[in-house]
Amino acid sequence: MDLIDLYHAHDHHVAFPDDDFFDEKLMQNEVESPKESTKMKKPRFVPWEPYKAAPSADRKGEAPQELPKLIPYGGGLVDENSNKHISEANLLVDARRFRAKLNEDCESEQVLALKKQLDEVKSQLELERKLNAELKRLMVATISDELQGQVQALTEDKIRLAHRVQEFSEKLCHEDEQLDQLKIDRDVWKCKFLAQSIRTDELSYRAEVLIGMLREAQRIVKNAWYRFESIDECRCQIFCWS
Repeated sequence: MDLIDLYHAHDHHVAFPDDDFFDEKLMQNEVESPKESTKMKKPRFVPWEPYKAAPSADRKGEAPQELPKLIPYGGGLVDENSNKHISEANLLVDARRFRAKLNEDCESEQVLALKKQLDEVKSQLELERKLNAELKRLMVATISDELQGQVQALTEDKIRLAHRVQEFSEKLCHEDEQLDQLKIDRDVWKCKFLAQSIRTDELSYRAEVLIGMLREAQRIVKNAWYRFESIDECRCQIFCWS
């Protein structure tokens, strides 16, 4: 496992702490069999520390703005040209910036598309709002005219019904007065009838008494007449005999 792989693994783990792919790869490369570990052990070294006693790679941190220069660890002597060649070959490139730029470009395009859609939706919404306001105004105008006509018709019907109710109430009052007057007349005529019936009973009783007296007088007159006739006959006989 070389220095570049370690640096990329550390950089990717800091940027994406939830990704375990590179950790597994590192563990596969670092963990050796027991035989190999007994045969050869390499000294561990820290390829890059931003500061002394820096935290380990499993902690969350922010990515550095600029990557540090790599120090080549060569076994032999190299000249300046080879060193430059190696440094140019081992030059690291931060792919996250390119990914961030690509993401920003994609996000900017998406934002522009969404803004365009938002403008279109806003224009449609404004147009629909204007149409709804116009329809509401027309509907309110038509409904107000219809309601005004209905209210006027109902008012006229109410006035007409009020006049008719007043006429019927006056008629009922007049009929009640007539009924009371008829009741009074009935009571008066009833009293008169009772008085006349009493008077009739008295007169009929007097008539019966007078008729009885008349019959008694007729009987007395008849008896007296019979007596006078008998007396006259006796006188005539006496005169004839004398």
